[in-house]
Amino acid sequence: MRINTNIASITAQEAAVNTNKNINSALEKLSTGLRINKASDDASGLAIADKLRTQATSINQGVSNGNSAVTLLQIADKSMAEQSNILNTVKAKLIQANTATTSADGRESIRKDVAKLLEQLDNIAEQTNYNGNVLLQASAGDLQADRYSSADLSFQIGESENDLIFNTAIQSNTAGLGLAEKEENLVTLTAVNSHEYKVKIDGNTVSYTSDSTATADEIHAGLKAAIEANPNLSGLKVAEQKFSGDTGLVLSAKLAGNTLNVAGLDATATTAAANTATDIPATAGVAQDWSTGDYVDMTTSGDTSTLTVGSITLTSVYDASTNNTIAKTQADLISQFEANENLNSNFTIAIAGSGLQVVERDPNIAATTITANSTVGGTPTAINGSVNTAGVTGIAAVEQKTMAAAGAAGTLYELSIGGENISYSAKASESAADVFAGLQKAFEANSELASKYTVQDSASDGSVFQVTAITKGIAFETNILSTNLDSKATNEITKATGDGKNLDALKNLASGALGIKEADAFQDVVDDAITDLNTYRGDIGSTQNQVESAVRNLMTQ
Repeated sequence: MRINTNIASITAQEAAVNTNKNINSALEKLSTGLRINKASDDASGLAIADKLRTQATSINQGVSNGNSAVTLLQIADKSMAEQSNILNTVKAKLIQANTATTSADGRESIRKDVAKLLEQLDNIAEQTNYNGNVLLQASAGDLQADRYSSADLSFQIGESENDLIFNTAIQSNTAGLGLAEKEENLVTLTAVNSHEYKVKIDGNTVSYTSDSTATADEIHAGLKAAIEANPNLSGLKVAEQKFSGDTGLVLSAKLAGNTLNVAGLDATATTAAANTATDIPATAGVAQDWSTGDYVDMTTSGDTSTLTVGSITLTSVYDASTNNTIAKTQADLISQFEANENLNSNFTIAIAGSGLQVVERDPNIAATTITANSTVGGTPTAINGSVNTAGVTGIAAVEQKTMAAAGAAGTLYELSIGGENISYSAKASESAADVFAGLQKAFEANSELASKYTVQDSASDGSVFQVTAITKGIAFETNILSTNLDSKATNEITKATGDGKNLDALKNLASGALGIKEADAFQDVVDDAITDLNTYRGDIGSTQNQVESAVRNLMTQ
């Protein structure tokens, strides 16, 4: 048996297949422009080429990141440049107020102008953002936490995860600029197995429960993570451990006065209200309500109708074409009244029959003398009316609260006055007088509270905290809560610099409070604020130069 085989044909077919493969491979390379299109083209070469391709793509993205970072930094810098212009204007106005040639009314106008300028400085800090990320403070909003410093900025300018360039946090608002205290709170931790650590910071409680083999490192890391995950504490800085086994949890923020208060709470303790000693309610004043008698038609040249409120006299003069009826006289006097800023801001006016009704806006000041006259045919006639309700000076509200003695492990005292909150962590050895002094410092550092209330130790031993409203006739409520502190997490303020003032205190000065003394003192605050601002801008500029240098290096690669 014999099999016929065409060797020549098989050889020709094999050659044709191989030639076709080579042609396809060549066409593939020509069409893609790549020598290696699949692993079979060059197995080792593919790994090298793919790595180079990934590197090139990463470098291109790094360059793009760098350009975006430069844009972001320039936005922050230009916004702070406008803030610098505002502070320069504020400094000039304080110098203007700090001279005897400026009247009290002039200083009040300066105070209002400065408040508006600083309000705009805060608006700039809140509004300046890049792609929704607020750059000059923690976030946009009205909460205290929103005004903390921004997060540290980091930019990856390169292919490696380690190719990072950082810029420090910025707090370029009235809460962060000036001579405000920079507080550093140290919570000393004791490692305890299966223990719940609860830390209360500015009213926000975070917690971490250790496992059965607790170490200082894991407790520090757990609490740090819990604090950083709380959106209300986004401006708070939690330092890294200095070394393994370090028991210190260090928290810091630049704020006016003792606003940042940290306390380690006893996990099993309950919060209790302090006993009420005496509540003296407010007695609201009654606004003065006064009506004139009846005005009469003016008929001849020289006839007048007047309204005098305090030292200001308004006069309506007869005019045959525009002012010859009672209605026209009333309209003329009302128009003059409402155009007078002093009168319009302190009183209201309305038509009452053939006369006028004037009502004082503030019920808590003494009655103002109001008269009315009419001169017809050369004969002046008083048309003084009647007092509908006499103004009565109100009595300021006063509230007194007792403070319980510090607990065995110390006590956190939280004081709420009219909706504002402050707190103080007392050690076990502290007396009631020590607690009062701590709460008083926190109270005075809170510009909102200090502008509305005063406090005093009415029992002279710290046991009774007395709050008095500055504005008479208002009602408010004071509460003191106490919670035992955890002996496993003791806390103390270890560092404070500055005198407790910042631009917030200047922005919130009460009406009439800007005198020569204040104008002089706040110049130092503004000078320090300008220094703070220049420091932030200097960091921004250095970071921008670093980013641009990194981009140039990437372009070379």
